[in-house]
Amino acid sequence: MEKAIYVFEDVYAEPAARSQAESEKSNAFGWAAKLKLWDRPKEADIQLLSSEKRFEPFWNIAAERNSTFEKKEEYSIQAVSPYAQCIRALDRTFELCGKRGFVFEGVESCFKRVAISEYFDGLNRQATEKSLANYATTFKKHELGEDEVLNLVPPEHGAAYLIQQLNCG
Repeated sequence: MEKAIYVFEDVYAEPAARSQAESEKSNAFGWAAKLKLWDRPKEADIQLLSSEKRFEPFWNIAAERNSTFEKKEEYSIQAVSPYAQCIRALDRTFELCGKRGFVFEGVESCFKRVAISEYFDGLNRQATEKSLANYATTFKKHELGEDEVLNLVPPEHGAAYLIQQLNCG
């Protein structure tokens, strides 16, 4: 099993992110606080004391299953000429029956490839797979280097658990 951790490049520089947080700080208390006209916090009363850059996990599990198998089948062959009484093929003679044809058994050698690729939120939130896939393909990323130390939020479930869920589902 191949594993890799990728880190997304910054979408906003730190000063731009701080500015965004300052402009949205009154929304931090939710819609109920906005409705309370007499007890609403004023913009000047809200201060941004600290900020952190944290990396929240999501998984992309991609797998491929290859199956090789044989399958018995019956093949119906129709005679072309209305005057035919039998057909010789494959070193055999086949007698024509009811609808001017014959049936013979054969074995098909088959190969089937099934590929899956699914996205899971690592914190078990209700993120849609489509939004995670969109995020993964939209923003630049690089593989996490061995010497990089980041504020990684641990996932609620590991890869083995999610793979098991895929196998059961």
